[in-house]
Amino acid sequence: MLDLARRPTTRSTVPLAALLVGVVAVASACLPYNSQEQYVFNKTNQLRRDQGVNALGGMDELTVRARTLAGGLAARRTLAHSDLRQLGVSWTAAAENVGRSSSIEDVYARLADSPSHRANMVNPAYTHTGVGTARGKDGAVYVVQLFWRG
Repeated sequence: MLDLARRPTTRSTVPLAALLVGVVAVASACLPYNSQEQYVFNKTNQLRRDQGVNALGGMDELTVRARTLAGGLAARRTLAHSDLRQLGVSWTAAAENVGRSSSIEDVYARLADSPSHRANMVNPAYTHTGVGTARGKDGAVYVVQLFWRG
């Protein structure tokens, strides 16, 4: 016969259970980046650290929007900035970088070498980012970086 009676929880397992619930909640709340998006995210945060600026956190809403925008650019095979008033989240500061090239490494290098794009990447006003990438029929990699402060 199975004993289905509830057994008392010991004190040592309660904090562990709470910790596990918290870790699962945080992990499930973050959208994973694809390898190209992760590359841009990591390189941008390394650039920020090198400049003495705090790293950016990821933000799911920005990632979803950046992916949608990158897909649209790739489909149209063009570069254009979006209307940040249509970002989908409220903000006190926001910016956008867009780029394209034959490789993710080259797109990142071009963004980091451009004074205006680099300024967005290292601006300490921004606290979060979303990165989206897409490959166009022309073979180019399209990247959208969104920067945000609430």
